[in-house]
Amino acid sequence: MRLGKGEYDGGGMATWESRCLLLDAIQEKAPQVLQDLKEILPEINEDQLQGWADKYNLNYPWVIELARDTLQLWKDFPELTEQPLEWPFSPTAGYWLPASRDEMRLSFTHPGGDIAEEPRNKLKKRILADFEASLDKHLDSLEIMAQERGLEKTPELRKKEHFFWLVSYQVEGLCMRAIADYYSEDGDLLTEDTISKGIRKAADITGITLRPAAKGGRPRK
Repeated sequence: MRLGKGEYDGGGMATWESRCLLLDAIQEKAPQVLQDLKEILPEINEDQLQGWADKYNLNYPWVIELARDTLQLWKDFPELTEQPLEWPFSPTAGYWLPASRDEMRLSFTHPGGDIAEEPRNKLKKRILADFEASLDKHLDSLEIMAQERGLEKTPELRKKEHFFWLVSYQVEGLCMRAIADYYSEDGDLLTEDTISKGIRKAADITGITLRPAAKGGRPRK
């Protein structure tokens, strides 16, 4: 699957989806992150907020903004602080101004054929082949236009587990070896290299800078 709605994206939708996946993984695998955020209440103290973000290696403007909005909502609606704690907001998505309707429109005309001179099946195949050629040419032009306007291929997401690995490494402070051991299954042993590549891919998509290497530990169950 790809992150984003289509094969090309200005970065907004793909980044938004990846950050939502990261937040879901934090909520499921590292609930202490939200529990510690709750401790900042009843007042929203910016120094404590920065300390919370530093503690979990999540000191990024979008995380701070999300955490601040979450605290404000919890303050306004205390019932939301009951277990289990959840992120009540999603990070803001950016959007690319799409092509105009005229640019997206596909027009196809065909001279057809004489049904008296050509069998129906053969005529149908010939018209469909011409239509597919016209369609491919149109889609090629849309891809070229997208590239010229600064869009890039949306990243592929092979495994959502990569975001759980990222949480184990970035937030829980575990090493690649411990993560590989924990997530390996009978007949499907994961290597440190596989874990490292998955974590780096997820971090790159999300816009997270990986912290220095850890010494050990095990992920939460």
